[in-house]
Amino acid sequence: MFKKLVGVFDRARGAPAPYGNALLRDGLQGLSKLDAALRERALAYVCTGAPESVLAELQRFDGGAGILLGRPGKLGTCLLAGALSDDEFDAAKASLSARSVFYQQLEATPPLELLLRLGKLFEAADQGKSLDRRCNAAPDYLLYLVNDALSTSFDGVRPDPRADQRPHWDVVLVDNLLTCAGLPRALALQIVFERDGAEPHHPDPSLERLLAPGSLAGYMLANGDCVESLPAILSAGARLLLADAIGGVAALASRFAALLVRLAVDNNKTVRDAAARHLESIPAPRRLDLLAQTLTEGDGAERVLAAHLLGRTLGPDSIARLDAALAQEASRPVRQAIEGALLRLRAASEAGATEMPPAPTLQPPRDDELGEEALRVVAGNRLELLERHRQAAAAEREQDPLGTHSGRRRERHYQQYLALTDARLATAVLALNQHADPARRDDADIALINETLAFDGRLVSLPGFGLTQLLRWIHRLPQSKGNFWYDPRFQMWLARQDRASIDLRLLEDALEQLGDDEDAVAASCLRPSRSAWPSPLEALPPECVWPYFSAHPALIDEGLGLGAGQRGGGEGFDVDRTLAVLATFPALPARWLPRLMELALGEGRAHRAAARKVLSGVPDIGRRVLASLGSSHQETRGAAARWLGEINYRQAVPELYQALDKETRETVQAALLTALEYLGQDIGPLLAPPALLAGARKGLKARLPGAMAWFPLDDLPSCSWRDGMPVETEIIRWWVVLACKLKEPAGNALLARYLTLLDADSRHALGTMVLRQFIAHDTRAGAKGEYLGSAIGEKGLLGLMHGAPAGEIVAQVQAYLQQHYGRRAQVEALLEAAAGSSDQGVIHFMLGLSLRCRTAYIAQKARALVEQIAQRNGWSDEQLADRTVSHARLDDGGQMEVRIDERVFYMRVGANLKPVLLDHEQRPIKALPAPAAHDAAVLKAARHQFSVCSKEIKKVVAAQSARLHVAMCAGRQWQVDEWREYLQRHPVVGQLVQGLLWMALSGDGRCLHLLRPGRDGRLLGADDEPIVLAKTSLLQLARRDLLTSKQAREWKAHFKAHAQPALFRQMLRARASAQLTSR
Repeated sequence: MFKKLVGVFDRARGAPAPYGNALLRDGLQGLSKLDAALRERALAYVCTGAPESVLAELQRFDGGAGILLGRPGKLGTCLLAGALSDDEFDAAKASLSARSVFYQQLEATPPLELLLRLGKLFEAADQGKSLDRRCNAAPDYLLYLVNDALSTSFDGVRPDPRADQRPHWDVVLVDNLLTCAGLPRALALQIVFERDGAEPHHPDPSLERLLAPGSLAGYMLANGDCVESLPAILSAGARLLLADAIGGVAALASRFAALLVRLAVDNNKTVRDAAARHLESIPAPRRLDLLAQTLTEGDGAERVLAAHLLGRTLGPDSIARLDAALAQEASRPVRQAIEGALLRLRAASEAGATEMPPAPTLQPPRDDELGEEALRVVAGNRLELLERHRQAAAAEREQDPLGTHSGRRRERHYQQYLALTDARLATAVLALNQHADPARRDDADIALINETLAFDGRLVSLPGFGLTQLLRWIHRLPQSKGNFWYDPRFQMWLARQDRASIDLRLLEDALEQLGDDEDAVAASCLRPSRSAWPSPLEALPPECVWPYFSAHPALIDEGLGLGAGQRGGGEGFDVDRTLAVLATFPALPARWLPRLMELALGEGRAHRAAARKVLSGVPDIGRRVLASLGSSHQETRGAAARWLGEINYRQAVPELYQALDKETRETVQAALLTALEYLGQDIGPLLAPPALLAGARKGLKARLPGAMAWFPLDDLPSCSWRDGMPVETEIIRWWVVLACKLKEPAGNALLARYLTLLDADSRHALGTMVLRQFIAHDTRAGAKGEYLGSAIGEKGLLGLMHGAPAGEIVAQVQAYLQQHYGRRAQVEALLEAAAGSSDQGVIHFMLGLSLRCRTAYIAQKARALVEQIAQRNGWSDEQLADRTVSHARLDDGGQMEVRIDERVFYMRVGANLKPVLLDHEQRPIKALPAPAAHDAAVLKAARHQFSVCSKEIKKVVAAQSARLHVAMCAGRQWQVDEWREYLQRHPVVGQLVQGLLWMALSGDGRCLHLLRPGRDGRLLGADDEPIVLAKTSLLQLARRDLLTSKQAREWKAHFKAHAQPALFRQMLRARASAQLTSR
């Protein structure tokens, strides 16, 4: 085949020969479905350049020819079977396969003109219909060629590594093609990097070959001028790739250090964050010189960013450069950035080096071998599973004799399982000791073996089953590789271990022995996970976490954005999780102090609380924060004041009063007043009516916001102070004007403090008026129902609505959502304002929206606000998860009602924990009845509602079953009131908890009762007698190891007598496997 290809190349260079090359002819096979002669003319054109008229012929098909060629130019999966007949689809796939081999066998010095003509042929055939035009500067025919070679011809398959299958398709070939076409060579790097319109974090994997560092690095070093010009012409996604390419190769980072610094102060946050992680690859003196140069020569925004970056490098050199820049800087924003960086650096420098204590001695894990006992357990598992699958297959045949609906899935699984032998299982068990070849076969075989080994947790419960066997097992499962911590097998094993013996360093050593080099231990701690299982940070004591990260500081660097890893931007480590890791350190290394001070006092609020928690252990942290009260940046001053109050730094009181005397910004004034109050100061005189009146009169002298002219300031309610004395009207008027100016519907700390000075009736009246006036003005309608205006510009007024009664807030907001849900900005402002209320009624309303609202953006916004409420109220992640379990569209009575004309139908959770459809008499029915003709549309809508409800019920049952199992293993405890509210009374979870055994505990952990929730809401003992719990009781899921043998027997009999299906096995003891096998 290779000789044939060379023959085509020779003929393309001018040697006379027929156009019969198999690869190229087959690569154009799809055209034969239009006209067999057309394919031959197209082949002739590609090989020799004539007849050129074939391009015009192809254009007449308006892109149809492109589909038959497999949609060249399309990145990713290309063929859609529905657009072609079977013959056409097969021809298109054959075209792709042939071209794939053609590109793979391409020579190091290919016939460039032939390739360019092939691209022009694709352009004429496809007419731009499928082209992913990622680089507008390049001609389409060249993009067609490159996309087809590196993506389309793979036909949706993504082999790894791709470089071996396209060895010569790199930037050098692109450069040669451009030269041959007479185009500027500067386009080569644009084609390599440009991803215009693509996700910056997720560059298309089809084009990874172009980014292979070997040839690309050499090309960039040889074409430095082209590289230097790239930032000005590349999109944000392309600049991100450029930063990673330069920072990932030492020679490039050295040659283009100045360019890397330019990218680190880019106007796109994603780009500059990626580039900033690579700055450590530049030697410190040169890096500081380049940043200092940017600090003096860059534009305003670049100088601000350069100051922040200099402020992350601890040491006198950074301080000296910042001081020099400050002395000559005139721009106020830049001066503020420099001053903030200096404050953070000096505070970190004063902290000095902190000596870390020695890491605890690492105890090697017990590493017994699995023997006969394990073989007996697995053999018993096989027999029990075989019988289960036989029964399932029999039930399937009975319910669906013809296999119309089931497709005989259970029967097929049973037959596959019959073929699984004890000998095959024995080989798999011995492979865990590394005494046998696992002899992996196909995926189905692996799945059957894994099902048997994992069954009921019996194997991992054996005393001799250790960490090495466990990780060896998990490591052989592709779906669990690199994600071992959240594997169910690992969690079952972990639940039976002493957590103090599970050191992350042990896990690292064990994984390294298995050849794992993917930082799986770090990823389990530092990457966000949606798993119900707790991460190592929640599951392990601090002394089992920090020694691993202390030995790998580069992981912390990456998590804080100070260094780059090998995972790429989209798979980076989470800042909050990194801060949680640092919170486990017994002492904080000085290298991270500047960055932590930046997070704690900087403009971004996302990580501020977590960074402060980490820094709370730094000696005399209050004195270091105190200096930030003098910052010229109002956000830093406010953050410093709040932090001083939080850490109860009473030495700050004089400086706080001094700052308050000079402060002119209302938000910072509020923070200063709040901090003084936290520190035990009586701020009553500062909020006395005369002082407030003087401030109001001063504020009202200024010009009022013109946009709020519609608000009836003259009709404000008469208010009273808490002592009953009347409030001057000017004060209330100024508060309303101030609220409008602040534009913070979620509320402002100063306004909230003002409202506390009023009596309850006044707060209610003022909040109600502001809320009603906002909604009335926003919803004014014309004769045709059209909106006449909007109040969104005055959304800050809603910052005063917190004082309204909870019922008023809920009623007004709920009505607005129902009637005006299309006005998204106003809806979100109202929700933000409502979320600022601490009233339980409003909080329950927000929880309900997050769980039940069918308008996606409202539910999403409500969920985000509920998380803020959780932080404000100090709820743990588990408590928040309890409060935000979806109701699956069921009402508080546990059912969903749908009316079709006069008929009523219901859906609820059945005794088997599956959705059940009921008629108007609550009798189960299999489906909704056939409709009359006029009911068809209504019935279709009803069926859709029931279908969605059914799917949501199944999701909730699966997710919450897993959460409850985790809670059992972890020994989680609930306050009895929260357990009743969020578990027992929940329309779905309430059904789940009825199939579980619970322990009622006293405050000191003694078991007072064993109980099960009944269907009538009562709590029952094993003898069916009702149990009454004290309000101080705690509830915990029972486990077999917490019960006596007598208790276990009684409760097994209880569940059997009530025919109550168990949600999962609570009575399984981690004991000798022979007993388990004999059951």
